[in-house]
Amino acid sequence: MKMFNHVILLIGVLLLSTLVFPSAAATLPSNCQSELCKNYFNDFRIAAKRGHPQAMSTLGQFYYHAYGTEKNINEALKYFKRASRLGGDSAAQLKAGIIYISEESHKDIEQGIKYLKKAAKKDYKAANFVLGMIYFDESFGKQEFQLADKYLAAAYKQRYKEVAKIALFIKQDDEIPAKFFPKLLAAMNAVPLLESANGNITWPQDEVEVITVTSPPLETVLREQLVTYRRPIKTTGTRFTGKSCAERTSCYASDGVEGMADYSFLTISYNRAASGQ
Repeated sequence: MKMFNHVILLIGVLLLSTLVFPSAAATLPSNCQSELCKNYFNDFRIAAKRGHPQAMSTLGQFYYHAYGTEKNINEALKYFKRASRLGGDSAAQLKAGIIYISEESHKDIEQGIKYLKKAAKKDYKAANFVLGMIYFDESFGKQEFQLADKYLAAAYKQRYKEVAKIALFIKQDDEIPAKFFPKLLAAMNAVPLLESANGNITWPQDEVEVITVTSPPLETVLREQLVTYRRPIKTTGTRFTGKSCAERTSCYASDGVEGMADYSFLTISYNRAASGQ
């Protein structure tokens, strides 16, 4: 019988395309060296020194995309990890994980999985999807269908848009035994995908009102966020027991960071090879 050979996941990283704050998301340009960009970089660096985890996460994104400074992956990773450690910042955890799995100079699959799992524990859609692909694609050296099933099913239930194609592929490809993906297939049977005549795949529409939110300009988002960073954090640490969401700078809606704007591309290539009977 023909056996499934491998799936190649190419993740090109534009980790800073979308900034997510407690009240808004905004698109950030790469390689901005204007006076305005440099001023924002300096302001967020000061805020990060004051101990604000969200400012640390944003500063990491500035370093990664050369916004107001030279590109520096080492500094980007340092601040993503610091934001994760001090504030449990999910976006920072996701981005640190992706750097570890995609940047040749920093490649460490184990570390990448560690940070992605931190974000996935908070139901971060993109983290669930990337973890699912790591365990699905043997090129990462971590192929384990049971775990791939777990994370891809979670991403499917969250309707993370990029999981639709891989889910449909798994369901339709006779080289992948259905028994390896019971959770994903159950989720697909519960909420079947819709495929149009031209091949477009969409989710079924719920009877829920859809509200479209338009993000304010980037400068507005950055200015408003800097206002919250005027005072130093009196106590930093990894524990926030008893604190409400409003009291935590890292507590925010996760939707804005999860789209493809957060990556330069994410291409799934399917290669099959026939093996012996």
